[in-house]
Amino acid sequence: MAAILAVVIGMEMETTADEVREISEAPTANTAEQTQPSTQLSVADGLYLLVVLAAALMRLTGLGQIPLAPIEAQEALSAWQFLQAGPNLFDAGSPAFLTPTSLLMPFFGVSDVTARLVPALFGIGLVMLPWLLRNRLGQIGALVTAALFAVSPLYSAISRTAGGDAIALFAILLLTIASLRLRDGGSDGWLYTLAGAMGLGLASSPLFYSG
Repeated sequence: MAAILAVVIGMEMETTADEVREISEAPTANTAEQTQPSTQLSVADGLYLLVVLAAALMRLTGLGQIPLAPIEAQEALSAWQFLQAGPNLFDAGSPAFLTPTSLLMPFFGVSDVTARLVPALFGIGLVMLPWLLRNRLGQIGALVTAALFAVSPLYSAISRTAGGDAIALFAILLLTIASLRLRDGGSDGWLYTLAGAMGLGLASSPLFYSG
């Protein structure tokens, strides 16, 4: 009898130990599952990517079909003369445009396309920026805002014009986003982003001052 009781008690203790082990392991497993980052793209992410691709096509296609306007030609000439040993006949209206454009010319050649490439890239970047505000606008709001930026004839024309206006628009929106993220308790990285956007805007064009 004593042997039977000992066996029963031993079995109950083992069962209790197993139950305690299962209960203690269950929250850990659930926590591990919850902490695993999601790598799947949502439908909104896919639609946003399509909007960015559409904006890229609108801004990069046929950049050299229309000759440079006189103001564009002056900006492009300043960028070209920046690489030469002689004196610069024109003052650079936009250092933020002159520097990257002059660096691209040795690789892509001196052409109307190269003169308009930097503004086009910043125009595409402008369409991408609203995604950083999806915590305020929501995914649909950010998507609609980006789509409006992408199809806007005004923003598209500015992005296809040699000069610093497209850079100024990008800097204004980035400065606004960094300010809002800092107000929402964002990390110190947004403070550096704000400072960088301010410096970029000051070197872009007078449009940055007037908004």
